[in-house]
Amino acid sequence: MATTNGKSKPERKKVVVVGAGAAGMSCAHHPAEHPDKFEITLMDAIDYCDGQAHIFHHTMTMSARYGYHVDPVKLQISFGKDDVFWSNVFPTQLLARHQKEIKRFKRMLAIVRWFEVCFALLRIKYLMKLFWFSVEFCNTIILSMVALFLGTGNCTTEVLSIILERLCTNPTYGMWYPAENLTVASNLHPWWSLTNSARVSVRLSTELTKVVKKDKGGVIVRQLKRTPTGDGHNPNSAWVPHDSQSNAEKNAQEIEEHYAFFWGDTLRLPSQDFDYMEHHYQNFYNPDQAVNTLSGVDQTTRNQMAQKSFKPMYMMKTNPKDHTKLEICFDCTNYQSQFSPGVPFKKHVFQTIFLSKQRDGHLWTIDEIDESQIIRKNCWHQLFHSKHTRSAAAWTLVNAHEVAVISGITMEVDLGARYPENLERDRFALPSFRLKAAKEGEGRGWASGIYGSVYKGPGVVEQKRLAWEEENGIKG
Repeated sequence: MATTNGKSKPERKKVVVVGAGAAGMSCAHHPAEHPDKFEITLMDAIDYCDGQAHIFHHTMTMSARYGYHVDPVKLQISFGKDDVFWSNVFPTQLLARHQKEIKRFKRMLAIVRWFEVCFALLRIKYLMKLFWFSVEFCNTIILSMVALFLGTGNCTTEVLSIILERLCTNPTYGMWYPAENLTVASNLHPWWSLTNSARVSVRLSTELTKVVKKDKGGVIVRQLKRTPTGDGHNPNSAWVPHDSQSNAEKNAQEIEEHYAFFWGDTLRLPSQDFDYMEHHYQNFYNPDQAVNTLSGVDQTTRNQMAQKSFKPMYMMKTNPKDHTKLEICFDCTNYQSQFSPGVPFKKHVFQTIFLSKQRDGHLWTIDEIDESQIIRKNCWHQLFHSKHTRSAAAWTLVNAHEVAVISGITMEVDLGARYPENLERDRFALPSFRLKAAKEGEGRGWASGIYGSVYKGPGVVEQKRLAWEEENGIKG
C-alpha cells in the first residue's frame, strides 16, 4: 500500500519497471490504472517496447486491451539432424530406434504422477537414470522437449521431474499433452503468433547502469541516456564512455533516481544465413529419415502430410562434443504472422541462441555464421531481485510469455494494484492468483474445453497470417 510518511494524505509509490518486454509492459499496465497510488516509469535500453506474447488467457486479454490480436499457428518442431533427428510432425528413424523406451517413458509418467509427492523434487537427470533410459534417448529427445518450453538451455538436466511430468500430462499448459506410446508427442500444439500510456512514463533508449543504494527507504538507481540506432535496437551495454560501440549519447551524464528496487550471458543472433541452417538443422521433410511404421502401426498418412506441409519453427540440436549442451534456433518466417506465407527459404529470418557463454562458449559454432548475414547480436543478462525488487520475466525462470504476463500482474498486485475483474471470472486464469467463486459478468465464458484450457475471449483470431494481410492492405 502507499506510504504516508506521517502525512494525512497517502504518498504515491514511485515504481520503476526495468525492461519493456511482455512482463515489463504487464507490470506497468495495472498500477497505471491507479494514478492516485502509483507513479510508474517503464525503462528499456532499446528504443522500442518489445516482447512477443502468446499462449494463454492473461496474454490474450493483454493484447486485446491495447487493440491487438494474435494469429494462430500450429507448432512444428525439428530436433537434431541426420540420424538423431525427430519431429512431432512425422515419425523418424530415431523414434523407431527407441520404441521400447518411448513406451516405458509413458509408463514412467504415470508412475511419477501417481507418486508425485515422491518424485516432484527429483532432478530429471536422476529420474532418467532411475528408470534406465539410454543416454541417446535422454539427450536427443527428453532434454529437447523440456528445454523448448522452459528455456532452461544447458541447465535442463537440473529441472525438476514434476515439470517434465506436467508438460506431458497436463491438458492446460502441457506442450506435449497427451504423451504417446509411439512418437512421444505428435500433437500440433496451437500457438498464437504497448505502449506509451498517459499514466506511464516510458523511457526508451535508457539504460539502468547501477543500483546506488538499497535500504528500508527504497532504492536509488543510476541511469544513462542512449542514442537510438537506425533500427531502434541499441548495442548491449552503455556502461562505458561514448563511442561507436556503446551507443551512449555523447557527453551523457548518469543521473540518480530514488525508487521503492539485483542484477550468465546468452547470445541471441538473428540472421539470414541459410547455409548455416542447412548444415546444422533439419529444415525440410526428408523421406530417407521418415519411417513407414512404428511398432507395426502404419504412419503413411502422417508422412504424406509432412511431405506437403512440414515447416518447422522451433529447432534444436545437441553439441557433438557434449550431447547435454544445446543450441536453439527459431525460423521466424515460419511462425511470425507478419511474414508473407510464400517467402523463399533463402530469404527466411532465423534466430539462433547460443547459451551460457562463460561455461559453454567454447562449444559455440557462431564463427560458422556468415558475418554479412547477421542482422544483430543481442546478449541477455539475467536479473535477480532483492527485498525492494520484484522480478517478473519470461527468461528468469521459464520460457513462456504467459508466465511473463502473469508474473507482471503478480508483481503489480503485490504492490497494491487490483487483479482484473474479468480474469477473476475466467476459471482458467483465476487459479493463478486465488481460489474463490467466480461472479457473473465479462470473462465468465472465456475458458472452455478441459480445465478451461481453450481460450474463447478477446484478443484472438482464427485466420492465419492475418497480421501480414493487414499490414499490406490485403483483403482476404
